[in-house]
Amino acid sequence: MKKFHRLIHHLFGGALLLAGVSCTSIEVRRDEPVSSWVSRDSMKRKSEASMRIAGDHIGGRTIEQFFQRHSAILSDGGMPELSKASRETRLIMPATEGYGSAVSLGDGYFLTAAHVPVKGHGGLFCLERDGTPVVRPYRVVWKEKSADLALLHADVDVPAVRWASENALANGASVFTFGFGGGEWKPSEGQILGRRSTGEEDRHFDLKLTAPVVAGDSGGPVVTADGKLVGIVTRADYRWVQAFGRAWMRSGSHTTRPDVEFLEEIIAKDQATRG
Repeated sequence: MKKFHRLIHHLFGGALLLAGVSCTSIEVRRDEPVSSWVSRDSMKRKSEASMRIAGDHIGGRTIEQFFQRHSAILSDGGMPELSKASRETRLIMPATEGYGSAVSLGDGYFLTAAHVPVKGHGGLFCLERDGTPVVRPYRVVWKEKSADLALLHADVDVPAVRWASENALANGASVFTFGFGGGEWKPSEGQILGRRSTGEEDRHFDLKLTAPVVAGDSGGPVVTADGKLVGIVTRADYRWVQAFGRAWMRSGSHTTRPDVEFLEEIIAKDQATRG
């Protein structure tokens, strides 16, 4: 099986730092599909955002340290591996399998996008509460494809992110996103543009964001400026921007916010079966 490698360095008691992506100018090619342009523009703008907010902090930690403390990388259908040498830990992901991201809800539960764990099993990489990098198998507890939401469980101890209040989800509110897009565990930023109901019985919300995301970010956390959980990244998107008599496309994204009480009931029932 072919594999790709990502080098992980230990900083400040277990926080991770991965190399950034260089920036390039993006132009729309003749006859280029919109999806191709969105992918290239999103990669460029996420790289720029990551560098721009690198010095920002949430709860006394840098943005990357905050997200790495509460997030996970998923491999669908295959198990990642950890190879340790000296002070470096190498994460090896199966190249033939899909991968994505997830956010911790506590007690080993993670929220992700339903289209990430397609095969229903695989491996999860994260930092435990004490900063130790681990890889564990996960199981799918619940999935709702119509809302692109899935709940997973793994035998790990990762701090939870607290839910943002409804008052924090107004249009124009600033948010940060995080994920393993493009093979880099990196953040992005943007604002909320609007929302609509989604999923079974319209119990969840789909929020449109200006934040650029790329393939692999799906399932990663979206949080408010003070680190409260809005939802998870579900897909990249674009919008038309008009100014000074001109119009152009701008890449963005969507996040799904679950019905929190509904989700907590599912977790409680699963906890009861686990004893």
